[in-house]
Amino acid sequence: MDLRLDEITLAKNYSRTFGIGDISELAHSMQEHGQITAISVTPDHSLVAGFRRYHAAQELGWEYIRAEVTTGEPGVVNLIENMNREGLTLWEEIQGIRDVFGPEAKQADICRSLSKSKTWVRPRINVWSLPKDFVDEVRLGRRGIKDIAKELRKSKAGRDQSVVKAFPKPDEIKQVITQLLQANRTTEALALSYAVGGVSRESLLNT
Repeated sequence: MDLRLDEITLAKNYSRTFGIGDISELAHSMQEHGQITAISVTPDHSLVAGFRRYHAAQELGWEYIRAEVTTGEPGVVNLIENMNREGLTLWEEIQGIRDVFGPEAKQADICRSLSKSKTWVRPRINVWSLPKDFVDEVRLGRRGIKDIAKELRKSKAGRDQSVVKAFPKPDEIKQVITQLLQANRTTEALALSYAVGGVSRESLLNT
């Protein structure tokens, strides 16, 4: 359908992550070839996707623009459209996902909404768990998706190793059991022994 430009509202700028940028080439293309792709609006004519086309039409002095109504989540619709846009950077994808879904969103929900695999989504949402200086490198375009995946693997390996190092050594466990027995805390000594695959009650009491 065709909508008057003055009928369209910009109640919320869903394109804030990606910006409008230079629209001169787009405006020239629309003047030469017309509007190839419709903008997307909510049922009450609030602009969801197509901010660059909307502004290009304004610059050209158009009275009407072709639009289609979407009933999807506005932020998600805008994100999907921008992700299909040429030249979108990795950081824009990362920031766009965080802006739309928030920091607490579940990976499965994002995969389903964007029709993307876990392999694609995982590094883009987990990068925020990495050190700030590394995140800054990604933001500046100095690190790519493979770097993020590698860093996340290193981070996970480090956390797993920390858990292993934090677990008491066998000699330390035996020492605690001996101290518990000396303090006549037999029940606790038995419980600790059983928990670590220890000896029987009789053997423990004869230690």
